[in-house]
Amino acid sequence: MRSLQGSFARLKLPLPADDGECRAIVLETCARLHQVRTRRMGINQIKTVYEKTWQDGGRTLYEEFESMVFREIQASDRIKRYYDALNDAVEE
Repeated sequence: MRSLQGSFARLKLPLPADDGECRAIVLETCARLHQVRTRRMGINQIKTVYEKTWQDGGRTLYEEFESMVFREIQASDRIKRYYDALNDAVEE
């Protein structure tokens, strides 16, 4: 939400409480514009944080995701490995 508020300062002002349709249009427009901005810049916080963890043996998880079954996904959960490594570093 903070990235949306930073990009769209208007969201810091209260939206009209009596017009739900207007609020929905404004929020949807901001979300879509944020996605366009993210794609155009090519930088996404999720990508920058997790991409190194997702890469394994030269191939990335999202390249082979469709061929994996759920059990294999749990076994190679790279996000869990990222947080486990982070916790281990903090404990040391």
